[in-house]
Amino acid sequence: MRTVVLVPFRGDGGWRDRAFEHVHRHLQQLPFELVVGDSGDVPFSFGRTFNMLADRPWDVAVLHDADSIVPLENIVAAVDQVGPGITYPWNRLIGLTRQASKVWFRTGQIPDSGFRRQRPPGRIPQGGPRVVTRDLWETVKGFDPRFVGWGGEDDVFARCAEILVAGPKRLDGTLVELWHPKQENNPDDPYYRARERNRRMAMEVRRMSPDELRACVEQR
Repeated sequence: MRTVVLVPFRGDGGWRDRAFEHVHRHLQQLPFELVVGDSGDVPFSFGRTFNMLADRPWDVAVLHDADSIVPLENIVAAVDQVGPGITYPWNRLIGLTRQASKVWFRTGQIPDSGFRRQRPPGRIPQGGPRVVTRDLWETVKGFDPRFVGWGGEDDVFARCAEILVAGPKRLDGTLVELWHPKQENNPDDPYYRARERNRRMAMEVRRMSPDELRACVEQR
């Protein structure tokens, strides 16, 4: 069984690069091929980059973020237990502040305080590191290429997987989000404009019946 770890990444010459340096070093310890790339879209497209990186031979793919840390043993366990739906190697989320991320960089340990956000099981997003089979990927035809920037593409991918393949499962573990600057809520910012468009498309997909969703996927 050929397993790959796919990581979309575009640096900013600052904190994103610093966070990714630690994530990359962490993922290099896995016994799987690690593939990092950028589709070149402007603005940067999370989903389209995943589609580009997935255009290679594999049986199981770890779809991983460039700013997230999950215990390596959880990722390996998720690969072993993958399918038929999305398998998440975590079920809790801790988002670190800038200062707490500095502590992580020095120690590799979650600090006692300095959390930007915390999400317990039942209140966690549908993105983040996840493991999928090739069959699932081909059934949902990867990420919807209409989504640019980021926001909403994870929800649509998860919705397609749940309706067209099977529901997700989660392993017990904590995802740590390292801090980096976020796009501003500025109507002139291209990522902000893309995010609003993405949000509307994601809402449309959530309202689709299974047959409508299947037809939407087939049109990609």
